Amino acid sequence: MKELKTPVRITIADGRKIDAVAMGTVGLKLMDGTSVTLSDVLYIPEVEGSLISVAKLAEKDVVAQFSKDKCVLWRCYRHGGQALWKPLQVEDSGGRGVSCGDDIS
Repeated sequence: MKELKTPVRITIADGRKIDAVAMGTVGLKLMDGTSVTLSDVLYIPEVEGSLISVAKLAEKDVVAQFSKDKCVLWRCYRHGGQALWKPLQVEDSGGRGVSCGDDIS
């Protein structure tokens, strides 16, 4: 993790603005045994948990599909000119958000 010279101002869901003070790389270990590495991840000390950027997942060909009580993460595999979608994890969010594992590198 590398400290930012100038904090990055982030607007969160409730409209408050908070500062990201560092940037680094996070490795997510998925339930199918594969891993996704997200780069340029921002560290925000005021946030107790982890917020995952859907845009950052999309950069890795991972799509998040949300419904009332769950989130399914899908990874796109290219095979013979076709896109094949494989579900990576189904997690009951129960108001806690999606947990993708805790393997951080």
